[in-house]
Amino acid sequence: MPSSRDFFNQAEACIDNEDTGQAKDLIGRAMALGPTNEEIISRAVVLLVYMELYSSARKVYKDYRERTGLELSSYTYARIIQWEQENKVVDDVPVFNLAAGPLRFVRLSEMQRGGSTLVKTNLTVGELEVSEQGISIVQSGIKYKYKWKEIARASIVTRMIPKGMRSSTPNYSQKIYTLEAPEGKRFQFDVSSTYPDFGGALLLRAILEKYLDMEFIDERKPGFKAGKNDPILNLKRGGRNRMLMFIGGVILFLIFLELNQPPPR
Repeated sequence: MPSSRDFFNQAEACIDNEDTGQAKDLIGRAMALGPTNEEIISRAVVLLVYMELYSSARKVYKDYRERTGLELSSYTYARIIQWEQENKVVDDVPVFNLAAGPLRFVRLSEMQRGGSTLVKTNLTVGELEVSEQGISIVQSGIKYKYKWKEIARASIVTRMIPKGMRSSTPNYSQKIYTLEAPEGKRFQFDVSSTYPDFGGALLLRAILEKYLDMEFIDERKPGFKAGKNDPILNLKRGGRNRMLMFIGGVILFLIFLELNQPPPR
Protein backbone atom coordinates (compact mmCIF):
# COMPACT_ATOMS: atom_id res chain seq x y z
CA MET A 1 0.00 0.00 0.00
CA PRO A 2 1.43 3.44 -0.90
CA SER A 3 2.50 5.65 2.00
CA SER A 4 1.73 9.34 2.43
CA ARG A 5 5.29 10.04 1.33
CA ASP A 6 4.67 8.16 -1.93
CA PHE A 7 1.55 10.22 -2.60
CA PHE A 8 3.36 13.48 -1.82
CA ASN A 9 6.27 12.59 -4.09
CA GLN A 10 3.84 11.84 -6.91
CA ALA A 11 2.01 15.10 -6.19
CA GLU A 12 5.25 17.09 -6.44
CA ALA A 13 5.97 15.52 -9.83
CA CYS A 14 2.49 16.58 -10.97
CA ILE A 15 3.10 20.10 -9.68
CA ASP A 16 6.29 20.31 -11.75
CA ASN A 17 4.20 19.34 -14.78
CA GLU A 18 1.52 21.96 -13.95
CA ASP A 19 -1.05 19.18 -13.36
CA THR A 20 -2.75 20.88 -10.44
CA GLY A 21 -5.87 18.71 -10.42
CA GLN A 22 -3.97 15.44 -10.16
CA ALA A 23 -1.59 16.91 -7.58
CA LYS A 24 -4.50 18.01 -5.40
CA ASP A 25 -6.06 14.54 -5.62
CA LEU A 26 -2.80 12.88 -4.55
CA ILE A 27 -2.43 15.32 -1.64
CA GLY A 28 -5.95 14.40 -0.54
CA ARG A 29 -5.04 10.69 -0.61
CA ALA A 30 -1.95 11.40 1.49
CA MET A 31 -3.98 13.32 4.07
CA ALA A 32 -6.51 10.49 4.32
CA LEU A 33 -3.74 8.32 5.76
CA GLY A 34 -3.21 10.71 8.67
CA PRO A 35 -5.80 13.47 9.06
CA THR A 36 -4.45 14.38 12.52
CA ASN A 37 -0.77 13.80 11.74
CA GLU A 38 0.96 17.18 11.97
CA GLU A 39 3.77 16.22 9.60
CA ILE A 40 1.36 15.01 6.90
CA ILE A 41 -1.05 17.93 7.16
CA SER A 42 1.77 20.47 7.32
CA ARG A 43 3.32 19.11 4.12
CA ALA A 44 -0.10 19.15 2.47
CA VAL A 45 -0.64 22.79 3.38
CA VAL A 46 2.84 23.75 2.15
CA LEU A 47 2.17 22.15 -1.24
CA LEU A 48 -1.28 23.71 -1.54
CA VAL A 49 0.17 27.14 -0.78
CA TYR A 50 2.96 26.55 -3.32
CA MET A 51 0.24 25.82 -5.92
CA GLU A 52 -1.56 29.00 -4.74
CA LEU A 53 -4.66 27.00 -3.78
CA TYR A 54 -5.21 29.23 -0.78
CA SER A 55 -8.86 28.34 -0.14
CA SER A 56 -7.98 24.63 -0.09
CA ALA A 57 -5.01 25.27 2.21
CA ARG A 58 -7.22 27.23 4.61
CA LYS A 59 -9.86 24.47 4.70
CA VAL A 60 -7.23 21.78 5.39
CA TYR A 61 -5.69 23.88 8.16
CA LYS A 62 -9.11 24.64 9.68
CA ASP A 63 -10.06 20.95 9.67
CA TYR A 64 -6.79 20.06 11.40
CA ARG A 65 -7.34 22.71 14.08
CA GLU A 66 -10.88 21.51 14.75
CA ARG A 67 -9.75 17.88 14.98
CA THR A 68 -6.70 18.46 17.21
CA GLY A 69 -6.93 21.95 18.71
CA LEU A 70 -3.33 22.47 17.53
CA GLU A 71 -1.53 24.82 15.13
CA LEU A 72 0.79 23.81 12.30
CA SER A 73 4.46 24.68 12.32
CA SER A 74 4.61 25.50 8.59
CA TYR A 75 2.34 28.58 8.42
CA THR A 76 -0.02 30.41 10.72
CA TYR A 77 -3.74 30.21 9.98
CA ALA A 78 -3.88 34.01 9.80
CA ARG A 79 -1.13 34.08 7.13
CA ILE A 80 -3.07 31.73 4.86
CA ILE A 81 -6.22 33.83 5.27
CA GLN A 82 -4.15 36.90 4.39
CA TRP A 83 -2.95 35.26 1.14
CA GLU A 84 -6.52 34.25 0.33
CA GLN A 85 -7.81 37.78 0.88
CA GLU A 86 -5.05 39.70 -0.89
CA ASN A 87 -5.51 37.51 -3.96
CA LYS A 88 -9.32 37.94 -3.77
CA VAL A 89 -9.68 34.18 -3.98
CA VAL A 90 -13.01 32.37 -3.90
CA ASP A 91 -12.71 28.58 -4.01
CA ASP A 92 -9.08 28.90 -5.17
CA VAL A 93 -9.93 31.29 -8.04
CA PRO A 94 -9.20 35.07 -8.03
CA VAL A 95 -12.42 37.05 -8.44
CA PHE A 96 -12.06 40.71 -9.46
CA ASN A 97 -13.96 43.49 -11.21
CA LEU A 98 -11.89 46.43 -12.40
CA ALA A 99 -15.09 48.26 -13.33
CA ALA A 100 -15.46 48.85 -9.59
CA GLY A 101 -12.13 50.70 -9.55
CA PRO A 102 -8.41 50.20 -10.15
CA LEU A 103 -6.25 47.84 -8.10
CA ARG A 104 -2.79 48.78 -6.84
CA PHE A 105 0.17 46.49 -6.18
CA VAL A 106 3.14 47.82 -4.18
CA ARG A 107 6.49 46.05 -4.18
CA LEU A 108 7.25 44.04 -1.06
CA SER A 109 10.36 44.63 0.99
CA GLU A 110 13.05 41.96 1.19
CA MET A 111 11.81 41.10 4.69
CA GLN A 112 8.21 40.79 3.49
CA ARG A 113 9.25 38.58 0.60
CA GLY A 114 10.84 36.21 3.10
CA GLY A 115 14.06 35.61 1.19
CA SER A 116 16.01 36.46 -1.91
CA THR A 117 17.13 34.69 -5.06
CA LEU A 118 20.40 34.78 -6.94
CA VAL A 119 18.64 36.35 -9.93
CA LYS A 120 16.96 39.74 -9.77
CA THR A 121 15.57 42.25 -12.21
CA ASN A 122 17.94 45.13 -12.98
CA LEU A 123 15.45 48.03 -12.99
CA THR A 124 13.08 47.71 -10.06
CA VAL A 125 9.36 47.96 -10.67
CA GLY A 126 8.10 49.50 -7.44
CA GLU A 127 4.38 49.79 -8.09
CA LEU A 128 1.65 48.69 -10.49
CA GLU A 129 -1.88 50.01 -10.85
CA VAL A 130 -4.34 48.25 -13.15
CA SER A 131 -7.70 49.44 -14.40
CA GLU A 132 -10.09 48.61 -17.22
CA GLN A 133 -8.32 51.21 -19.35
CA GLY A 134 -4.71 50.16 -18.84
CA ILE A 135 -1.75 49.90 -16.53
CA SER A 136 0.44 52.38 -14.62
CA ILE A 137 3.98 51.28 -13.77
CA VAL A 138 6.42 52.97 -11.40
CA GLN A 139 9.99 51.99 -12.25
CA SER A 140 13.01 53.56 -10.53
CA GLY A 141 10.74 56.31 -9.22
CA ILE A 142 9.31 57.25 -12.64
CA LYS A 143 5.65 56.62 -13.44
CA TYR A 144 4.63 55.31 -16.88
CA LYS A 145 1.02 54.95 -18.07
CA TYR A 146 -0.17 52.76 -20.94
CA LYS A 147 -3.45 51.61 -22.39
CA TRP A 148 -3.65 47.83 -22.59
CA LYS A 149 -3.39 47.87 -26.38
CA GLU A 150 -0.13 49.87 -26.17
CA ILE A 151 1.75 46.95 -24.60
CA ALA A 152 3.59 45.55 -27.63
CA ARG A 153 4.59 42.24 -26.06
CA ALA A 154 3.70 40.54 -22.80
CA SER A 155 5.39 37.32 -21.75
CA ILE A 156 5.74 35.09 -18.74
CA VAL A 157 8.80 32.85 -18.43
CA THR A 158 8.70 29.90 -16.06
CA ARG A 159 12.01 28.36 -14.98
CA MET A 160 13.69 26.63 -12.05
CA ILE A 161 16.21 28.73 -10.15
CA PRO A 162 18.08 28.45 -6.82
CA LYS A 163 16.32 29.90 -3.80
CA GLY A 164 19.50 31.25 -2.28
CA MET A 165 22.86 30.36 -0.82
CA ARG A 166 21.48 29.41 2.60
CA SER A 167 18.36 27.57 1.51
CA SER A 168 17.96 23.89 2.37
CA THR A 169 15.61 23.47 -0.61
CA PRO A 170 17.72 23.99 -3.75
CA ASN A 171 15.25 25.13 -6.40
CA TYR A 172 11.80 26.49 -6.98
CA SER A 173 9.65 27.52 -9.92
CA GLN A 174 10.10 31.18 -10.78
CA LYS A 175 7.71 33.14 -13.01
CA ILE A 176 8.97 36.39 -14.57
CA TYR A 177 6.71 38.82 -16.38
CA THR A 178 8.15 41.04 -19.09
CA LEU A 179 6.05 43.89 -20.49
CA GLU A 180 7.44 45.66 -23.55
CA ALA A 181 6.00 49.13 -24.16
CA PRO A 182 6.55 52.00 -26.65
CA GLU A 183 9.95 53.70 -26.96
CA GLY A 184 11.79 50.53 -26.03
CA LYS A 185 10.58 50.49 -22.42
CA ARG A 186 10.78 47.11 -20.72
CA PHE A 187 9.39 46.20 -17.31
CA GLN A 188 10.18 42.95 -15.50
CA PHE A 189 8.92 41.59 -12.20
CA ASP A 190 8.61 38.30 -10.34
CA VAL A 191 5.11 36.86 -9.98
CA SER A 192 6.06 33.46 -8.52
CA SER A 193 4.13 31.78 -5.73
CA THR A 194 7.37 31.84 -3.71
CA TYR A 195 9.17 35.15 -3.06
CA PRO A 196 7.15 37.30 -5.52
CA ASP A 197 7.89 40.99 -5.98
CA PHE A 198 4.29 41.89 -5.11
CA GLY A 199 1.70 40.60 -2.69
CA GLY A 200 -1.30 39.15 -4.51
CA ALA A 201 0.84 37.65 -7.28
CA LEU A 202 -1.90 35.18 -8.24
CA LEU A 203 -4.43 37.99 -8.61
CA LEU A 204 -1.96 40.11 -10.59
CA ARG A 205 -1.30 37.25 -13.01
CA ALA A 206 -5.03 36.67 -13.48
CA ILE A 207 -5.60 40.34 -14.31
CA LEU A 208 -2.70 40.65 -16.75
CA GLU A 209 -3.63 37.40 -18.48
CA LYS A 210 -7.18 38.70 -18.95
CA TYR A 211 -6.24 42.05 -20.45
CA LEU A 212 -3.07 41.16 -22.37
CA ASP A 213 -2.24 38.65 -25.09
CA MET A 214 0.21 36.69 -22.98
CA GLU A 215 3.09 34.65 -24.39
CA PHE A 216 3.96 31.66 -22.18
CA ILE A 217 7.55 30.38 -22.25
CA ASP A 218 8.41 27.27 -20.22
CA GLU A 219 12.16 26.84 -19.80
CA ARG A 220 11.65 23.65 -17.79
CA LYS A 221 10.82 21.62 -20.90
CA PRO A 222 13.55 19.14 -21.91
CA GLY A 223 15.81 20.51 -24.63
CA PHE A 224 14.57 24.08 -24.27
CA LYS A 225 16.74 26.61 -26.12
CA ALA A 226 16.23 30.33 -25.74
CA GLY A 227 15.79 32.33 -28.92
CA LYS A 228 17.39 35.66 -29.76
CA ASN A 229 14.19 37.39 -28.67
CA ASP A 230 14.16 35.66 -25.26
CA PRO A 231 12.60 38.29 -22.95
CA ILE A 232 14.82 37.47 -19.97
CA LEU A 233 18.25 37.15 -21.59
CA ASN A 234 19.26 40.24 -19.64
CA LEU A 235 18.43 38.48 -16.36
CA LYS A 236 20.48 35.43 -17.30
CA ARG A 237 23.51 37.56 -18.07
CA GLY A 238 23.03 39.42 -14.81
CA GLY A 239 22.74 36.15 -12.89
CA ARG A 240 25.94 34.79 -14.46
CA ASN A 241 27.79 38.02 -13.69
CA ARG A 242 26.69 37.94 -10.05
CA MET A 243 27.76 34.31 -9.73
CA LEU A 244 31.17 35.07 -11.27
CA MET A 245 31.60 37.99 -8.87
CA PHE A 246 30.75 35.73 -5.95
CA ILE A 247 33.20 33.04 -7.09
CA GLY A 248 35.87 35.69 -7.68
CA GLY A 249 35.34 37.05 -4.16
CA VAL A 250 35.78 33.57 -2.67
CA ILE A 251 39.02 33.03 -4.66
CA LEU A 252 40.41 36.41 -3.56
CA PHE A 253 39.55 35.61 0.06
CA LEU A 254 41.35 32.26 -0.15
CA ILE A 255 44.40 33.97 -1.70
CA PHE A 256 44.33 36.54 1.12
CA LEU A 257 44.27 33.77 3.72
CA GLU A 258 47.14 31.98 1.99
CA LEU A 259 49.28 35.12 1.81
CA ASN A 260 48.69 35.89 5.47
CA GLN A 261 49.65 32.46 6.77
CA PRO A 262 52.35 32.74 9.50
CA PRO A 263 55.80 31.58 8.32
CA PRO A 264 56.66 27.97 9.21
CA ARG A 265 58.85 27.52 12.26
